[in-house]
Amino acid sequence: MEFFGGYSLWSRAWTEGLEERSDGLWPSFDVDVMLACLDGGARSYWDEWAAIRCPTLIVRAEHGLSEVNARHMQELLPNSRVVEVQGARHDLHLERPNQWRDLVSRFLAEIA
Repeated sequence: MEFFGGYSLWSRAWTEGLEERSDGLWPSFDVDVMLACLDGGARSYWDEWAAIRCPTLIVRAEHGLSEVNARHMQELLPNSRVVEVQGARHDLHLERPNQWRDLVSRFLAEIA
């Protein structure tokens, strides 16, 4: 766990996918299967995104989703809003679960 920054939701999410072997930590999934899925599954979801009709909150971590993509997502959905969490990484929901939960809860309370 030391490698992952101590005991946190973020570190547990990442380390639970690893198994300890005599030569170190290894993914507990089949790497070849994972790579094949990633390679064969790359496609655009912009059409599906643009079809959303409900109020939508786009939570952008400063060091995650690019600002360009977040703005494009917002442009495609007139009923959306972007909020940015400064200093956060892609796994913001794991890294800062309380802040993420607060943002989502406030958004849901506003649209209810």
